[in-house]
Amino acid sequence: MRAGKKNKTNTTGTVYTYFGECITSDTMGPFESSLVHRYKYAVCFYDCATCYPIVYFLRGKDAKSVLRALKMFMHDFKDELKHCKTPGVVDTWHCDNGTEFTAHEVNDFCIHLGTKRTFSPPHCLDRNAHAERTWYTLLGPMRIMIAHAGYNELKAMLWPFLMMYACDIHCALPSTSLNGLSPHEALYGQPADLTRFRVMFCDCFATLRRVDKPSKLSSAPTKCIFLGINQKKHGYRVYIPSLNRITTLDWDVTFKEDRFTALANDVDPAELLLRCRAPTSNVNFLPNANRFRAPLLWKGGACRSAAAALAARGATLRDKVVWCTAARRRSV
Repeated sequence: MRAGKKNKTNTTGTVYTYFGECITSDTMGPFESSLVHRYKYAVCFYDCATCYPIVYFLRGKDAKSVLRALKMFMHDFKDELKHCKTPGVVDTWHCDNGTEFTAHEVNDFCIHLGTKRTFSPPHCLDRNAHAERTWYTLLGPMRIMIAHAGYNELKAMLWPFLMMYACDIHCALPSTSLNGLSPHEALYGQPADLTRFRVMFCDCFATLRRVDKPSKLSSAPTKCIFLGINQKKHGYRVYIPSLNRITTLDWDVTFKEDRFTALANDVDPAELLLRCRAPTSNVNFLPNANRFRAPLLWKGGACRSAAAALAARGATLRDKVVWCTAARRRSV
C-alpha cells in the first residue's frame, strides 16, 4: 500500500483493507431490451476497499440471474480475491431486500462458500449507498455520451456497451475517496492507460482480416463505429457497418472523434441480433455470453424474405427485433 494512503471506511466506521472484504450490490432496470442478447437489467458489484465497480447484465430481475452474475464475478476476479479469508470467495456481500437477493438459492450458495450476508432495511437507500451511488455515477456519463453522439433508438438499445465504457472510465480516473488514486490503481497497483479511451460512437478505421474483406480490391481501412474497450481481449470493440457485425479489433485503429455515423441508416437490427450469435462472431462482451448463444437462423432466404416483408409494410425498429426474438425462441 502506498505511503499516505488511507483505507476506505464506511458510515459505520469499518475499515476495509483488501479487495473482496465487503462487496455491495444492487440491480438497475428495466432498460430497453438491448440489441445484443436482449438484456433489460444490470447488477453491480462494488468493492468498498478500492471503490472498484463491476457490472453484469441480466435478462430478468430474478434470483437465478443474480446468482449467475455472482458466480461470474467470483470467477473473473478470483486472482484479486486471493486476500480473502477463503481465497477466491467474497468475505461479506451486502445487498438490499430485493427478492432477487434474498431467495433461498442465493442464500444456500453463500452459506456453502462461507460468505457472510448483510442486508439494508427496506426503503433505506442510504444503507446501501455505495451500490446506489454507482448507478448515479454511471448513468450520468451514459446520457452525456449518447447525447453527444446524437441520440436515436438504436443507440439506446446498445446501452450495455455504454454502461461498460462508463464503468471503465470511472475506474481509470482519480478518486478523492482514495486520496487521488484511481480504483484501477488501487486494485492492480498501477494506473490505467488513459490513451486507450476515445469518444463513444465515433467513426474509426481499421484493417480487417483477409477473410472479412468483400474482395481483394476493397480499400485497406474499413469504416467502423467505436463501442468501447474490451478489457478481456485487450482491444477496441467496434461495429462494422459493411459486415453488420460487432467484434473486437486490436489497438491499431485510426479514430475520427469528431465524426459520427447514424446507426439507423446502416444497421438491420434483426440481422445484427442474429449475426452476433453466429459461430464466427466474437461478440463475447460478457464472460457468460456463450451460454446464451443460439443457432444462426439465416438459412436459405426465408428469414431474409420475412425481414423484407416487415420493411415493406413499414415495420418499426422494435417490430423487427420482436419478430427476430420470437423466431429465435421457436428455434431453441
